[in-house]
Amino acid sequence: MSVRQAVCFVPRIASLRREYRRKVRTIARGWRTLYFKSGLLDPRRYGAFSWVLASHKICRWLVPHAGVLALAALAWLGRDAGWARWVWAWVWVPGCVRGARLVVAGWPAAAESNRGARLPGDR
Repeated sequence: MSVRQAVCFVPRIASLRREYRRKVRTIARGWRTLYFKSGLLDPRRYGAFSWVLASHKICRWLVPHAGVLALAALAWLGRDAGWARWVWAWVWVPGCVRGARLVVAGWPAAAESNRGARLPGDR
């Protein structure tokens, strides 16, 4: 059912520490549920739903780890392959510079005081 006039308010969490604890609790419960309902990951029985569930619950948590492995492989390849050195220079170095800028600008303090995203028109 869809109601165009429906409005949803999500309260902002007061601190990043509490938000982090909430996120950890949500993730841990999601993994526990997936463990107990692992039969849903059988594509012979549940078809496309098993793929959707696996990609939503498993793949999105593996992507950052795969990224770290890809950077390590790129650094290793950079010893012999010239193209890998160029990719390293154009991806890794600018990423480190952006991260340093955020830290220097006081990003954690700014995020703490922001207390969540705002939509246009919010006061």
